[in-house]
Amino acid sequence: MAKLNCWEFKKCGREPGGDKVSEFGICPVALEDRTDGVNNGKHAGRACWVIAGTFCGGKIQGTSAVKIDTCMKCDFYKAVLDEEKLNFQTAQDIQDKITRHIFTVGQPLQLNSKKHKDVWTNLTGWEANTCLIAQLPYTGGAPIDLFSRDKCTIRFINDDNAFGFETKVIHVQYHPIPLLFLRYPSVIKKLPFRRHKRLKVNIPAKLYYDGELAVEALVADISEGGCLLKVLSINAKEFSADKNCRLTFSILDTALERLETSVKNIHIHENMKMLGVEFNNISPENLKIIKSFLDILGSSA
Repeated sequence: MAKLNCWEFKKCGREPGGDKVSEFGICPVALEDRTDGVNNGKHAGRACWVIAGTFCGGKIQGTSAVKIDTCMKCDFYKAVLDEEKLNFQTAQDIQDKITRHIFTVGQPLQLNSKKHKDVWTNLTGWEANTCLIAQLPYTGGAPIDLFSRDKCTIRFINDDNAFGFETKVIHVQYHPIPLLFLRYPSVIKKLPFRRHKRLKVNIPAKLYYDGELAVEALVADISEGGCLLKVLSINAKEFSADKNCRLTFSILDTALERLETSVKNIHIHENMKMLGVEFNNISPENLKIIKSFLDILGSSA
């Protein structure tokens, strides 16, 4: 007889196609592929006690470290333990499997905080359910100013998938090795990649606000949907996200004049102000030129 997954045992209706999905959404247990096969279950159907965000006992359950004591009293947990016997995989076994699947030493991490945007560092180690350890990021030859309890968002790539999670700084170490200790994430989410591949370039550009020349810039990368601008003007105007503007630059011996754009994000990289801009209402002719340019760049990369 096939062994039951938790949604079959509990009849919660939160599996894909379940009758409670419209009310409560799909349970993360039914989508977690990193634990597929654990304790002979589908996805995390027989490892639900280590998955955060489940809806058991009439309320959302938090991190696996918090919920495990409650789960050990659950009739389903006891049933899996009895069925698997010596082959039963414990919470620590499962969490180690998830961690090895998602993290690797030396992995590049992109850090964002209230003060810092798109700062890069590398993972140096971790202790499951406790902390992640990363190199303390430096900009301009000095460590960035992060403090205990500062909130951060981390993004990274693994096996051609993008992931992200929210965390807090536990401790900042400067000596003997600059390290950053972050709270181990309770939830790691898959993130969508950019719709369009970006290619690195170095193209002079001009950005206009309210009909006036605002800044001299360089297009640092470009895609069908937008580009990244490196601001060159010393006396550049202040920028704000979602500000509409016009952009002019030349490619393939053709000037693209005053393209409608909007500033989507702003950050500092190597002491330079960087603007992520999105193309708005771009004409078919200009889009064709950009696509041709990208095809040439892509074929020579």
